[in-house]
Amino acid sequence: MARRPRREQPRRTPIAEWVAATLGLLLTLGVLGYSMWEGLTADQGPPNLSVRAQAAQPTDSGYTARIVVRNASRQTAAAVEVRGVLEAAGQVLEERRAVFAYVPGGGKARGGLVFQRDPARHRLTVTIEGYEEP
Repeated sequence: MARRPRREQPRRTPIAEWVAATLGLLLTLGVLGYSMWEGLTADQGPPNLSVRAQAAQPTDSGYTARIVVRNASRQTAAAVEVRGVLEAAGQVLEERRAVFAYVPGGGKARGGLVFQRDPARHRLTVTIEGYEEP
């Protein structure tokens, strides 16, 4: 007995596949559009750096004052120099420096300054001294 060939029905693309493809296309176009917009409208000014010291912790080598350097600009800063001065009664007791290799645009970097005296007992001032453009 000969078997009759089955007639194939044209396959239709399921609606879920169309929805997934449309969402993928919209997401891809959105990312590309945002990247182009950000590249064209990016702030071309210098890095906008700030530094803040946190409470010092005693360590084997003295007292470590942890510091956080923030960059509010979109521009990256390299070799960021930070200076910390410990003062009492208007006199400089200790001065320390740290260099951060890289502070990304819109990001932050962490480090520390090591002092022999306890910064909690004196006035600690931290400032940005300079940076390089990468």
